[in-house]
Amino acid sequence: MLITVKRISFEDCYQSENSAKTYLPGDTRSDSNVSEPTGTSTASIGPFLPKGSRPCLKPVPIVKDDGQWNEERRVEDESSIAHYERLDRQFQDYFVGPVPKDFYREFLPETASPMPRFRPSLVGALAQFNPTGEEQLLCRTLEKQTIPYLGEGFYQVTNDTPGFPYCSDHPHHDKNVVFQNNKDPSVSRDLETSELYFEVKSSVSDDPFRDHNPLLRTRTSHRFLKSAPDHAIRRGQLVAYATDAFARQHRQSYYSVLICHYRARIIRWDRSGALVSESFDCSNAEGIALLGDFLWRFTHAPPAARGWDPTVLITSKEDESAFAHHPVLKEWYEEGSVAKLLMWNQEKEKFLELLVSRSAVSPLSMVGRCTRGFWALDKAIGLVVFVKDTWRVCGMEPEGKIIQKLLDHKVRNIPELQSHGDVPDGKYGFQHTWTQRYVKDYYCGRKPRIPQYTHYRLVSKTVGHSLAHALENSRQLLLATRDAFQGVLCFETDRRFHGKLIQVLYYNSF
Repeated sequence: MLITVKRISFEDCYQSENSAKTYLPGDTRSDSNVSEPTGTSTASIGPFLPKGSRPCLKPVPIVKDDGQWNEERRVEDESSIAHYERLDRQFQDYFVGPVPKDFYREFLPETASPMPRFRPSLVGALAQFNPTGEEQLLCRTLEKQTIPYLGEGFYQVTNDTPGFPYCSDHPHHDKNVVFQNNKDPSVSRDLETSELYFEVKSSVSDDPFRDHNPLLRTRTSHRFLKSAPDHAIRRGQLVAYATDAFARQHRQSYYSVLICHYRARIIRWDRSGALVSESFDCSNAEGIALLGDFLWRFTHAPPAARGWDPTVLITSKEDESAFAHHPVLKEWYEEGSVAKLLMWNQEKEKFLELLVSRSAVSPLSMVGRCTRGFWALDKAIGLVVFVKDTWRVCGMEPEGKIIQKLLDHKVRNIPELQSHGDVPDGKYGFQHTWTQRYVKDYYCGRKPRIPQYTHYRLVSKTVGHSLAHALENSRQLLLATRDAFQGVLCFETDRRFHGKLIQVLYYNSF
């Protein structure tokens, strides 16, 4: 059963009144009170974000009429089992753990206000639950434990119990918001606005992970992932929910909690994998305190610490109106979903402000480059541009530099580059993944090579449609093919071949 934790309002501010160690992007004060996550490099310091920046927590409208994307997102139909099994096979090498159960403290700041004390009556409540009982009753028991630790403006909601409307009685919960399962809206509709999710199973044996056996000298011989088919399906389910949340939100990381009867695990997801904690007992005082500490820190943390992209900001009504009424951008407009992307221009040493709405390309996977594309409006000059939002492998030459070199060699049919660069986090440097840093000490079995990814954006003045949607006749197809092959000739000029040149489309410049 899925439980999602949400905010009542999509608007948020970076500084929490109850937080002792928060960070305001653009603030030039000393960071001596902010503990840097383990392994952070200070060699590259990114730009501060503008003061007063307000993050946009609205969902990202997905690409329209994309049969492949819709096929990949089936989570409630008869093909769900096969879909989960495939996701598990693809993601197996990216589960890193078990990491210490309090690992989240390296990412979520401490709070000044004390955490509420749990009621003694809660101790043992989950352990007394009948494992063969209904999961919805387990959710009710879980709610009593977790609701006191949700910060102001957060509430819980369950959405996949047939005929069972579930509405939290948290004092800050909007009583008009009630979710229930009826196949439509789907689970995805619920995840697009979630801050984190709980996956609840009624039995300890449903846990698809296995903790490290202390009798084993090394982790190499330990099998962290259980091999039973049912366990593979449950892991695939976890991956599917996280993938959907990433695809529908502007995120750099995401959290979830797996509850199997009275045992719990905390999971942190990013584009290089998932950190899975050791399981801990939620039926005793220590376990309740640990879960409560995680929720208390999470709901009092600034959006960037909760995994949101701090360079995606709320727009004004005037900005949304400018996007909505632009003759070229009407196709990509979704009411109430316009956001402002900040793109750092290294040469001019200032931020470009780009208005975006519905994505033209949506990511299909949880790990890797996970490219997302937008038709955007440059506020400063009123020009329509294309934004490629992706995660590049660290150590490889950025795509923008390759395109610039091709342009310098006067290669034909190369998109005109406006700007490119890594996405700043406003604090320590640039947004990058963290999972790979834990592989050496905590990965069980044969260690895979998990690269570090850095969030990267490329802005092109040349904007176009895909061949599937733009072609009107065979002449356009032949012209597009000719232009692509002319671009391929760059291999003879600079001994370089840009992997995307063969996908040069029928371009229209605006």
